[in-house]
Amino acid sequence: EEAHKNDYKIVMEKLDEHFVPKRNVIHERARFRLRIQKQGETIEAFTRNLYELAESCEFGNTKNEQIRDRLAIGILDKELSQKLQLEPEPTLEKAIQTACHSELIKGQVSDQGAMKGLDVVSQKSLNKERLAPAQEATPNSKGKGHTRADNCTARNAECRNCKKIGHFAAVCRTKEVREVNVQKSNTASLFLGSITYVDESSKPWKVNLIINGTAVNFKIDTGADASVLSEATYLSMHNPPQFMSTDTILNSPGGKLQHKGLFSAKTRFKETEYQFNLYVIRGSQVNDLLGHDVATVMGLVRQVEETYLEIFDNIGLLKGEPIPMLPKVKEELQRMVKSGVIEITEPTEWCTPTVPVPKKNGKVCICVDLKQLKKAVEREKFVLPTLDDILPRLAGASFSLLDAASRFCQIPLHPDSAILTTFITPFGRYFFCRLPFGITSAPENFQRKMTELFQQQEGVFAYMDDMLVCGNTEEEHDKRLTSVLQTIEMAGLRLNKDKSLLRQKQLYYLGHCIDQHGTSANPEKVRAISEMASPTSVPELRRILGMVHYLGIYLPNLSEITRPLNELLKSDIAWYWGSSQEQ
Repeated sequence: EEAHKNDYKIVMEKLDEHFVPKRNVIHERARFRLRIQKQGETIEAFTRNLYELAESCEFGNTKNEQIRDRLAIGILDKELSQKLQLEPEPTLEKAIQTACHSELIKGQVSDQGAMKGLDVVSQKSLNKERLAPAQEATPNSKGKGHTRADNCTARNAECRNCKKIGHFAAVCRTKEVREVNVQKSNTASLFLGSITYVDESSKPWKVNLIINGTAVNFKIDTGADASVLSEATYLSMHNPPQFMSTDTILNSPGGKLQHKGLFSAKTRFKETEYQFNLYVIRGSQVNDLLGHDVATVMGLVRQVEETYLEIFDNIGLLKGEPIPMLPKVKEELQRMVKSGVIEITEPTEWCTPTVPVPKKNGKVCICVDLKQLKKAVEREKFVLPTLDDILPRLAGASFSLLDAASRFCQIPLHPDSAILTTFITPFGRYFFCRLPFGITSAPENFQRKMTELFQQQEGVFAYMDDMLVCGNTEEEHDKRLTSVLQTIEMAGLRLNKDKSLLRQKQLYYLGHCIDQHGTSANPEKVRAISEMASPTSVPELRRILGMVHYLGIYLPNLSEITRPLNELLKSDIAWYWGSSQEQ
């Protein structure tokens, strides 16, 4: 029907009715009821197959009960079958747990094997290539050998990678590979947790790794003694590696697992290469698991005490307002109450901490940590203007810059929302009556109000709390300024007199210089970039490039000029600051 053509659920049902062949429910239920555990089949595999068969039986709300009954009757262990049927309040979950636990205990009693050996992590530095014996030279900056007449700049340089003399790190042939080795005892027996798929609502830890050129989404299992790969994932590889011979036994809560073998896998994680063994498990519904030994070496998991090492040493400093700042905090709170920005309130269920930040004028700013509240606040659907929208239209003979006092605090909050901003101080609890700093939607709300306020005004540009008025002549500017001030007065907006500039021939707006000729780079910004020291790391280089690109509209061929710098941002390029980068 036309009314349901956009309803996803109905559309999918109609497609299934058309394309999916009809099943014979009687036949499917007969197959389900005739299913018994096969010789050598684990409880886990038997249960999984029952789930698959039940999908086509249309049991409805009795699905779990039917699987429970079939499990209790169809298992080969008749003693266990009798035990399950004697349960006073049997459930499917309890039946599976009891059956798997019984199978595991019997398997352990029969094996009576020694536990596997300790996992040992070793780190080796492997050389990709070796120089031929006849070549008695080290590679230079171009990767070639030195000669007596060679005036190479790398002749006396020390490599930052291998610490050898005669070449740079960019051409170093030494490559570090971290291998994860498992030393086994006489009886090779490894234990794994559940390898079948779990409910996505449990949110398992996962990591994406490239194994021999194929992307694999591993589930991190801290209880697994080995890393395993499903047979389907192994067969999907472009060139599946050859198996190595092994007599290792893999155990799980459901008993022994059938595996095809193992192979040595190579991967790269956070610019470090790792090599470890992967067992390939037979079965259609098997998770790709990353064992605790590999996950630990890669730094994906660690113990709680290792995460908070810094809190177990030295002397700490409890957070809170320093004693000398308390009078200033009290004075600022009183000022905000008098201005109607905040109000005193009684204890509430919702409360956030505060941090006083000193200002240049000797006063303090009360900063409230609204991190938890921001998670529940929906963003305002309003696109903020960009510099590309504003700067090309700025030109004139006269300018005025108006600054809105206290910015967001001029927008009132609804009482239902105000109580959610409650914060605690040494002098009691308060909540904001006006829109506070730190709210997720505050910038969009404020910018929307300012845009609506001046959308009918010509020559007026509002960017957050800064309002720029320009005119081609002084008369035109004064006329526009008068109209803007009247609009501000009628709207109830208040300005900061100390930060407002009127009738200027030149001023700085959003980090740019504006005059009658248009916009140009702010000399202070240019001087700051010129006086910055040469970077010594990638983060420092990113900081410099960010400042340069902010003024990039004034620099022709910027991408060509900064190419030597951009090359250093690549992960496969070693850090080297030379003459080309300095220029």
